[in-house]
Amino acid sequence: MAESDQQRDKLLDLVLYAPVGLALTVLEDLPKLAEKGRERVEGQVSTARVLGRFALQMARQQLASRRGPGSGSAPAGSGQPPSTPGATPPPPARSAPDPSAGRPTAEPPTAPRASATTSGDDTVDEDLREAAPREEDLAIPGYESLSASQVVPRLAGLTPEQLEAVRRYELAHRHRRTVLGRIEQLAGRPAEES
Repeated sequence: MAESDQQRDKLLDLVLYAPVGLALTVLEDLPKLAEKGRERVEGQVSTARVLGRFALQMARQQLASRRGPGSGSAPAGSGQPPSTPGATPPPPARSAPDPSAGRPTAEPPTAPRASATTSGDDTVDEDLREAAPREEDLAIPGYESLSASQVVPRLAGLTPEQLEAVRRYELAHRHRRTVLGRIEQLAGRPAEES
């Protein structure tokens, strides 16, 4: 008789109580599980962005070194025909409108900004990077791994000096408009043209 009670209790545990307990646990822990998954995916995406930017920068440097200074040709695969001396460059191609425009989305990864110089060297970018603070000196821990949507809410608690440091770092590295725009709002300055 006691053995049949034990079997019945095991069957009830397996069929009734375990599924109910599992459902309650999932309901209670679902936000924590979602946050954990989000952190892991965003971390991997951030790492992929950093590696992609690094690979792109290295490829540009290799292309520039192969081309040599002052050569008038466009990089291979750039979609631009080689330029000839005295020729007027073609107007930039217009892209089709983005169907998702107007909807709030996460900021897409951005490539390193091209240098403002026309000689083909990257001295302006290098000067900006050298003058910018290091990531570990910023008031926002793990700054480089954060998306713009994660950085913007953290800016409100920073002092003007800390905001300026983040602004200089952002200008020298990722140049995300949403981050720079929010810094300008908080600092009370008009936004700079990019």
